[in-house]
Amino acid sequence: MQTSQNKKRGRGKNYSPFQSGDRWGVDYRTPEGRRVRKLIGTYEDAKSERTKIETTKKAGLYVDESKSPTFEDFSKEYLANVSAQKASHATEKRLMGNLVAYFDQTKLSKITRQKVRDYHSLRAKDVSGVPLDSIARHELAEHKTRAKNEELVFPSFDNNGNIVPLSDVKTAFKQALQDAGIADFRFRDSRHAFASHYVMRGGNLYTLGKILGQRDIKMTQRYAKLSPDFIQGEKERLDSIWTIGPKTTQEHPAQVASNLIQ
Repeated sequence: MQTSQNKKRGRGKNYSPFQSGDRWGVDYRTPEGRRVRKLIGTYEDAKSERTKIETTKKAGLYVDESKSPTFEDFSKEYLANVSAQKASHATEKRLMGNLVAYFDQTKLSKITRQKVRDYHSLRAKDVSGVPLDSIARHELAEHKTRAKNEELVFPSFDNNGNIVPLSDVKTAFKQALQDAGIADFRFRDSRHAFASHYVMRGGNLYTLGKILGQRDIKMTQRYAKLSPDFIQGEKERLDSIWTIGPKTTQEHPAQVASNLIQ
């Protein structure tokens, strides 16, 4: 009976869980002395949260949720102060862009293991493919006459000379870039280029998401980047919105203004 009463009061030096309605919460102070009360869920969940809080405080790892940065702010700091010094900076910058598109303004303290699993699940469902237009189908038809294989579109050969599916295009793609004089371009950049040019030619994000096989509009926005030239062109389009009224010397200026307003 005494234990039950202590639970309901939720007081004491150990910041025992408190009850509000049918939910339990924790009442504690941050390392800076700020009091925090928050609801968690069941009594066992509140006990687990209290233990985690006390453990992180003792280890000096406690993060005040009110001061926790957003994922976007964290990514900027990381890329500028940590990743910039690493050889893998370009790769990390690209990967961080995908993460920012998903987590955006979510505070770091709110990113749970489940949210990370949800992100990986979404990425796994992100089908990397674009419907074939008439030009692509024509090129594939021409390629088939050269490949001379009934089953494989892009056949390759193993060390024994046997025909096997092509598993890697890195070498061929690198050679193609060198032949074309193109630098700093990844295979997946062609996907970004397609999405950008599609939008710049008037395509909408919803349709683009369907074409790219994406399930979340956030991921589509990641690809739909517009070029500076296109944005400048749109700014200049604003000039056509406003029409300046005709000049006249026969009417009083006040009358001209009245006519324009009407």
